[in-house]
Amino acid sequence: MKNSALLIVAYYLSKFDEKSNPRASLSIGCKNTSDAFVKISLILGVPRNTVKNHRDIFDQLHPNREGWKYPIRPRFKVISEALADYSEKDLLVMVNKILLDQNYRMNELYLSELGIMSMSDYEDIPELFQDLQKASTAIDHLDMDVELNPIFKVALQKAALGRDREIIFGKFSSKLIINDSGNKLTFPNMTLYQALEAIPIYQAISEFNDTFKSIYQKLKNDGKTLAAKAEKYHEELEDAGSNSNKQKEFESYLVSELNSQNKNSGKNIDRFKSFIFDSEWRSGKSTGGKRPGRSDTEISTVLNAFGVQHAGAGAISELVLMLSSVDENWELFSILNSNAYDKLEIVGSNQIIYGAPGTGKSYAINKKFPDAIVIRTVFHAETQNNDFLGTLLPVDVDGKVSYQYVSGPFIKAFIAAIKNPEKHICLIIEEINRANAASVFGEIFQLLDRDASGRSEYSIDPDQTLHNYLLKDLGEKYEDKLYLPSNLSLVASMNSSDQAVFPLDAAFKRRWSFEYIPINFNNAPIGEVEIDSVTVSWKALAIAINEVLKSECGSNLEEDRFIGPWFLSEQEINNNFEAALVGKLFTYLWNDVLRHHGRDKIFNLSNISSFGDLVAAYYDQRKGNGNNVLSDYVHESLNTSKSVIEKIQISEESVDEES
Repeated sequence: MKNSALLIVAYYLSKFDEKSNPRASLSIGCKNTSDAFVKISLILGVPRNTVKNHRDIFDQLHPNREGWKYPIRPRFKVISEALADYSEKDLLVMVNKILLDQNYRMNELYLSELGIMSMSDYEDIPELFQDLQKASTAIDHLDMDVELNPIFKVALQKAALGRDREIIFGKFSSKLIINDSGNKLTFPNMTLYQALEAIPIYQAISEFNDTFKSIYQKLKNDGKTLAAKAEKYHEELEDAGSNSNKQKEFESYLVSELNSQNKNSGKNIDRFKSFIFDSEWRSGKSTGGKRPGRSDTEISTVLNAFGVQHAGAGAISELVLMLSSVDENWELFSILNSNAYDKLEIVGSNQIIYGAPGTGKSYAINKKFPDAIVIRTVFHAETQNNDFLGTLLPVDVDGKVSYQYVSGPFIKAFIAAIKNPEKHICLIIEEINRANAASVFGEIFQLLDRDASGRSEYSIDPDQTLHNYLLKDLGEKYEDKLYLPSNLSLVASMNSSDQAVFPLDAAFKRRWSFEYIPINFNNAPIGEVEIDSVTVSWKALAIAINEVLKSECGSNLEEDRFIGPWFLSEQEINNNFEAALVGKLFTYLWNDVLRHHGRDKIFNLSNISSFGDLVAAYYDQRKGNGNNVLSDYVHESLNTSKSVIEKIQISEESVDEES
């Protein structure tokens, strides 16, 4: 079974390590539990936090630790039962052999010592079916409006990219874009948690189904069947009836196949025969399951467990396929496992918040992390790697110039996270795409891949100057490596509509989760502006301009080029709206949004041919001279938006009076 060596070592740590006395870690030559996680991860070739997570899952079995409440999966159960009667001394001998003897470890010789013939037995489908039904019922009783855990989002992004999908997260719902077909599936976030619970039964049936297809292919190669597909061969088996020569022939091939997989136990043979010949068994004691050999055999049983009328059946099908396609410890994110879920509430993630200018991206970031220690920086065209990390700079010390290492925002955040492991540290990068982000990050790029706890899957060696600086500042807390601690989040804002920006390459983007901030005028600055001899609210003007951009220039413009409610601040509107309109709004529309086409849709170009003409026309009009500055399209839209806003205000006032 996958990671069987890790399971044994993790069980040992869980049973014999205590907070006050990490004797298990000490026994394998480590100074503490954290050091043990690092040593084991390097030897077994798994991320450090995978070691920790496996240890945590065993915790509930031992009174010295708090433990998680999530049901122990079969592979964990097999190991715990086999090791239950082992003394600490005997188990230490096995653990040391696993860590020190590569032949012993690679050939899984420990399994025969434990009396385990195979760590990959076929599972009991009806039992898994009942587990999924119970989980489905429990989830149905939860509040359907749930926000996704940040590190769960990162794992989901990786899974989506692995199947050429894109996933876009909203507050309570998400959208999956299937790139090869262009289909889009929108679903409540709770559907992701439902799909997560279906992974065990989906993978178990896939194992049966893949083996059946392999047996069919061997039968076909040997000329034992003319069936064009595996499912057609299954029809032949059913039509032949029990105890027929065809079924006996199949069973002989079955035994041969299981022998080759080291799964030839009586239990495995019986379960496989049940899968092939008992439709109720393979569909979880239900009806309506698809026959073996089909591409949808697995998912049909999953949908039976949720109920065939489930509104999210299509989304669940696609999500289960997506989640099952990657090697991830998904049970850590179960919403039913409150203990595990709580542990993941404050874990590091990489997030990019993007949207149209003035939608409140920075405000949204601040709201997301109200209790975090914030370190903030802004990228610009001249930002370099040394600015982000730090560098040697001349400093004045008692009248003498000397060179000292001066840390940049990333190293400041790294040090803060190491010194404050119980607190969430948030490094905020404003305008991340105004610099060449991949170049600014440099080697730090490798650290963006995180494991389930939020810590970097990989670490890097800092140069000698930075190493000395960190060693002096952090002392024994410094692990001689540079990485993203699990309590450090990187959060960036981005306005992709800006002209003078650097595009983010695909490799960089896939290591971040993206959240779009839509344009929403429910909360907009209060104030009025005067234009074309008309006094209107800023809200009405912005809505009117956006409507024209959408209706008249829609095919050429993305929504992130539109005007957000906070494009102009309340102070700018009420203290000096003329300068704000000309210096910000007109400049943005003329030089950025409508740079190549569509200026006539927003502005009255009868006497305007340049931006200078536009500015002059505006001030002439303010003095009562000249033509309108805005186009007829905008004025028509403005009348509509004013009417809509007035109706909303009247409705709100009447509600206030009644209350």
